[in-house]
Amino acid sequence: MDLLMNPFSPGAGFRPPELAGREKIITRSKVLFGKILRQAPEKSLLLTGLRGVGKTVLLSEMERMAKDDFGLFVMSIEANGEQSLRSELTSLLKDVLFDMDRRAKIKEKVRSGFSVLKNFIEGLSISAGDVKFGVDINTGRSKDGEDTLEKDLPKVMETLLSIAKEQHKGIILFVDEIHYLKQNELKALLFSLHHSNKNQLPFAIIGAGLPILYEQLGEAKTYAERMFRFFNVGALSFEDAQKAMKEPAKRAGADFSDAALQEIYLLSQGYPYFLQEWGYHAWEAAESSPISKQVIDGVMAEVLSNLDTSFFRVRLDRLTNGERQYLRAMAQVEEDTVPSGLVAKILGKKLTDLSLIRDTLVKKGMIYSPAFGQVSFTVPLFADFMKRTIPRFADKR
Repeated sequence: MDLLMNPFSPGAGFRPPELAGREKIITRSKVLFGKILRQAPEKSLLLTGLRGVGKTVLLSEMERMAKDDFGLFVMSIEANGEQSLRSELTSLLKDVLFDMDRRAKIKEKVRSGFSVLKNFIEGLSISAGDVKFGVDINTGRSKDGEDTLEKDLPKVMETLLSIAKEQHKGIILFVDEIHYLKQNELKALLFSLHHSNKNQLPFAIIGAGLPILYEQLGEAKTYAERMFRFFNVGALSFEDAQKAMKEPAKRAGADFSDAALQEIYLLSQGYPYFLQEWGYHAWEAAESSPISKQVIDGVMAEVLSNLDTSFFRVRLDRLTNGERQYLRAMAQVEEDTVPSGLVAKILGKKLTDLSLIRDTLVKKGMIYSPAFGQVSFTVPLFADFMKRTIPRFADKR
């Protein structure tokens, strides 16, 4: 097989050659963008799912469509729990204002926009054409220490959105890893969206995050669920997984046998990232088309080793020994959802003794709680990885 023609591309954020099984989400985003341009009301979008299901890829594709196909103003951030939302948005808001200025002669409105930004931008000195602005440093807190983001952001957005509306445009904010936002930051975003909706301003948020997002939204704002359409981005069906493998191979002049496709689906469980890994290594190893089941079996050790080092271990390395033991105990149960009490029993500890470890693992995005007293991995097939990594484990039940 020609290695240069290998269509499969495992990697963080890499767009797969075929976005199979995501047509409904793409269509809904196009409806949202079209309604924003028409100044018509439409709910924003939130994508939730485990690691490796292609949420970031979908965000990138929708961002491209919003900007290139619909001509909307776009802002994009990836939350990480370290850099503040205020600092992340500062340069993006500035860039949008400059973009607006390039599209129309609105110097006075741009001046007004930067004036509103003075409580948002920290120590910035910029110029727009023949207009210069010096902006005071602002920490984002009032004199009594109260965080002002929830008050500041809606004002800034209202100013920019009024300009966008006058230009018959709109603004879409894309937020990846949205579950990493602090509660005050999530509140500020939700309030800004709510404020814009009430005032019929052309603004939408498209976010992606882990399943813990549902709980976070409810805690942030009681009306949050009514402002979004939710999409659970999960594993692909066999038909969609088959399409994701066969179509790229066909365009590259090759094919998979039916047995090979069934084996890949069984091993990957339909998760898009894993499909790309199997496709990539199978193509590298195959001598001719169609790629057979024997080829799939032959690259199994290489695929698992690559997944362990590039996909799984980077997450494990951030954990303490106690946290690793907690995850290994979860893997011992061999169920998608594990009772917290059973984890404690396996480790020979009281449930209360493990509450801090459990909460830390949730904050680190390693596990989430699908129901009260239950925990699940956020990373597909992580239980198998934990067993490979810690083969000797003392079950104290």
